[in-house]
Amino acid sequence: MRKTFRLKRPEVAAAVAARWREAGSAREMERLAAVRLALQGASTLEEIARSVGRGRSTVAEWMRVVREEGLEALLGRHQGRGRAPQVCGAALRGLRKGVRRGRWKRAVEVQAWLQARHGLELSLNGTRYWLKKAGAS
Repeated sequence: MRKTFRLKRPEVAAAVAARWREAGSAREMERLAAVRLALQGASTLEEIARSVGRGRSTVAEWMRVVREEGLEALLGRHQGRGRAPQVCGAALRGLRKGVRRGRWKRAVEVQAWLQARHGLELSLNGTRYWLKKAGAS
């Protein structure tokens, strides 16, 4: 016999209904749909996960957040941002411009330019990575 999951937070039901009408992003809709199914209590965690296209452990984590911190915490939470890029802004614009104009012949020259001009210390492989991102062949 399957064990259904029921989110025992009746106060969340009204908030879900209100947010459902005004939800703008697919991310919000996905999370609200999962919480809505959990409030109904007719599905297992696996069925909820399958219906929203996520893993069971992800949905279980979402339910934990709703139980402990509330619906707003779940909808406001952004994960997986990753590291900030090392080369960005003026350095990236200058790199792209230099690549288009054929300013450098070797990656070592670009590495030295990034260090002198922008204070960025990249390995040679890191420099090659950013060269490729800037459109060099």
